[in-house]
Amino acid sequence: MLDHPNYQFGPVLNYRFGRDDDVDDAVVKGMVEIDDTVEFGIMGAYVWREEANPRHRFIVSAEVLADAGSEYDGWLAMAGVRYWYPINRPFDVLIGFGATYGNSQFMDTYFGVSTVDAARTGLPRFAASSGFRDVNIPVALVFHYSENWHIAGGLKYYKLLDDASDSPITDIRGSDNQLIAGLGVAYSW
Repeated sequence: MLDHPNYQFGPVLNYRFGRDDDVDDAVVKGMVEIDDTVEFGIMGAYVWREEANPRHRFIVSAEVLADAGSEYDGWLAMAGVRYWYPINRPFDVLIGFGATYGNSQFMDTYFGVSTVDAARTGLPRFAASSGFRDVNIPVALVFHYSENWHIAGGLKYYKLLDDASDSPITDIRGSDNQLIAGLGVAYSW
């Protein structure tokens, strides 16, 4: 892994959750389950840091992931920009913008409705093609409790696009507007 002050480059290992009987929607719950899988890929980034305060930074990044677990046998690519601004000594805020592109195998696995799924659910048959899955906006607040301990909370808004938005799973049973919230604790050396 390259860890230069301005350039980052290295491998990525990602765990992707599938779709099982924990789905809230009764119709989508009737679809064939998608198993969890592992993705492997590569990432690169350019980081601009303010010399006087390295917590003030701007990051441009991209990564490509491929299914290593043989669940969807495809790939997806993500690119984004993130701006970190130190509000005061213990707090940093993040705002960003990103996009995700999936090939046809990825898109059809997660947004397609097979003949079996259509028969089980009454949803119309739908074959999803490659395209942009989403554009997204992350926002976060990090509290630096100490030099080593950090607490973060954030939201990420996704606007689904192309076949991810047109899929009956999204168009009929869901929404192309998605929001994820998260909290985390980190220790740094």
